[in-house]
Amino acid sequence: MKHIRMILINGPKRVGKTTNANLVADMIGRSLPDGCRAHRINMADRLKTLTNSIYNVRTPDGQIAPPDYLEAIKDQPLEIFGGASFRQALIYVSEVVIKPRHGKTVFGKWFLDTVNQVCKPGDVVITADTGFASEIVPIINQVGGDNALLVRIHGMDASFDGDSRSYVHWKHVLTFKDDTNAPFRIGDASVRPDVLARGGFREIDVTNELGFPERSAQAVLDYAARANWLVRPTEVDLELAKGPTL
Repeated sequence: MKHIRMILINGPKRVGKTTNANLVADMIGRSLPDGCRAHRINMADRLKTLTNSIYNVRTPDGQIAPPDYLEAIKDQPLEIFGGASFRQALIYVSEVVIKPRHGKTVFGKWFLDTVNQVCKPGDVVITADTGFASEIVPIINQVGGDNALLVRIHGMDASFDGDSRSYVHWKHVLTFKDDTNAPFRIGDASVRPDVLARGGFREIDVTNELGFPERSAQAVLDYAARANWLVRPTEVDLELAKGPTL
């Protein structure tokens, strides 16, 4: 997987992470060598599906709800969660049910399982929901620091209030050590020494301006271009790439 590149988007709720990720995926997809693709894969999809299964959240046809079924009302108190919101239910399942059993790196490991199934060398993966240093550790151990870009999004008066996540920096990732005594822990507990020795860790901060999400996406694209990830980094039609604002 060392030839797969990752764009890990990090920021508080309602800052525009999904919009940014969709734009970046579309724009980068136009600028990759022939045969390579940009993939939108979210780290929390499996957690959302598990949470829907635990609480028996179903679609009108009786199927367990897909990951983003409740996304539009994520912060609304719901009877099915005992008056809690979907976001609060996700935090509970993540921090109380899953991580104590499988270790804090588990969601990064599950994310890599999905990446392994759908990606090939030369592809770029964009994820909109990076929130913990622990999630990034197994990713970096697979792809290396020079093949990953950590993007922190700011602006729009968004904050991490009521969220278990926060802004992540490489220093958090590189010093993370999982001391959870989890019998079924998956993945590496810390960044491997050979990965540390190679270095190349990339991170940027961008600001989402209300009504102009393509500007922060362009900043990510420009950085990827300077890192020699792209073939024709600036030959994109921003209006076509922009699409509907989410």
